[in-house]
Amino acid sequence: MIDAEFIGALEKCTLAEEEFDHTGHVRAAYLYLQSGDFVEGLGRMRRAIRNYAGSLGKPDRYHETITVAYVALIQQVLY
Repeated sequence: MIDAEFIGALEKCTLAEEEFDHTGHVRAAYLYLQSGDFVEGLGRMRRAIRNYAGSLGKPDRYHETITVAYVALIQQVLY
């Protein structure tokens, strides 16, 4: 699946759950950071994970501290 399809499926909550494993989280963060600055990328990542987890009936899977930390680490590696 190409990057645009992956992000589209994530944001539409149609991505297969097995596609949003650890690698999928890193991929999404990378793509969001590539499309804007840190604050914008983090905001998009937050919304995507919250919406996706909610669509699966698992809203408790979102963790703010972990999300911010991972996105910040990926940002640091990129720049």
